[in-house]
Amino acid sequence: MKALLETGANSDITLVVGVQEFKVHKFPLFTHSAVFAAMFKHKKTKEALKKKVVIEDVPAEVMRSLLHYIYTGTVENKDDLSVELFSAADKVGLFSFALHN
Repeated sequence: MKALLETGANSDITLVVGVQEFKVHKFPLFTHSAVFAAMFKHKKTKEALKKKVVIEDVPAEVMRSLLHYIYTGTVENKDDLSVELFSAADKVGLFSFALHN
């Protein structure tokens, strides 16, 4: 799964965080995040139609670490980004993050 995140191979959605774009996959986002699940469940949301999700108020470095967690179940830079990571996890409805950290 980590290789899919790193390469973006066969990605089906783009997360836009500031000027950074992450080519990602709906399935891991859908299965780990209540917010993404709701977004992708309905085919007519602007995110589902455009295959692009703009995320505001989350630094790209924090999103990168959060995506790493979603794809691998492990956290990078936990000590440096802990407050921001928990805030971002809460923003996207990633409740399992708090249980593992």
